[in-house]
Amino acid sequence: MAVKNNRRTIMTKRLLKTALIELMQDKPISKITIKDICEQADLSRSTFYLHYTDQYDLLNDLESEVITTIMGQIRKITPDLDPLIICREFTSYLHKEHTIFRTLLCQQENLHFQTKLIEELHKTSMELLAFSSEDSIRLGYKVDFITHGSLSIFRNWILHGFDMAEEEISELVFD
Repeated sequence: MAVKNNRRTIMTKRLLKTALIELMQDKPISKITIKDICEQADLSRSTFYLHYTDQYDLLNDLESEVITTIMGQIRKITPDLDPLIICREFTSYLHKEHTIFRTLLCQQENLHFQTKLIEELHKTSMELLAFSSEDSIRLGYKVDFITHGSLSIFRNWILHGFDMAEEEISELVFD
C-alpha cells in the first residue's frame, strides 16, 4: 500500500489526474481505460492500482479535491472580509486551472461534478448566511439563483476563451 501523503504519492496522483483530464477532453470517462490513463501519465498499471480502483475512483478524487479547494476559498468569507476579494481569488483559480474546469464544468457528461459543486456551494452559502434574518426558504431560493447564475457566467467565460479579464468577470459575478 502506498504511503498516503509522501512526495512521490502526491506527484503520482497529480500525474494520474492530469492524464485523466487530458483524456476527458477528447472522450467521456466511460470510454477511458486504465491503460489509456497509464500511457498518458507514463506510469504502470500497478502504480495506478496502488492509488485507485478504477477511472471513476480517480475522477471522484479529482472532483473532491477541486470542490475542497473551492469550498476552502468560500469559507474564508467573514463579515469583515470583502466578498469581492474571494470572488477574485476564485476567478483566478478557475483561470489558472482552466483545463480542469473546461472539462468538469463545461462538458455535459460531467453533470455529476456540476451537481456536487452546486450542492456544496448551496450548503456552504446557507451556512455562511445563517445569521441573516431572512426566511430560510426565501434565502435558499436566492442562494440557488446566485449559485446557478454565477456558475453559468463562469462556464460561458471558459467556453468563450476568457474573453473578459479576470477582474471584469469577478466584478460581473459579484454584481
